[in-house]
Amino acid sequence: MAKTSLLKRFEPIAHEAGVDNLHAEVTRGDPAERLLDYVDACDVGMVVMGRRGVGRIEGLLVGSVSSKVSALAESTVLTVK
Repeated sequence: MAKTSLLKRFEPIAHEAGVDNLHAEVTRGDPAERLLDYVDACDVGMVVMGRRGVGRIEGLLVGSVSSKVSALAESTVLTVK
C-alpha cells in the first residue's frame, strides 16, 4: 500500500475521533530528522508518537526515531506504547 493511500485511509478515522487540525505529509530522509524539521518549522507544541520496539541491541547501536525525537525536540514529546 502506498504511503499516501495509507494516510488517506486514516484521515477519516482521526476526524471521527475529534482531531480537527490534521496535517499529513510524505517526505524522504531520516524519519527523526524530518519530523524534527517539521516540528521546528511549524511551531508544534506537542508530538505524540508510537514506539515500535526495536530490540535492545539494535536500539543501542542505531537508536530509535522516538528516542531521537524525544532527545532533540524543543517541544514536548509523548511516546505511547
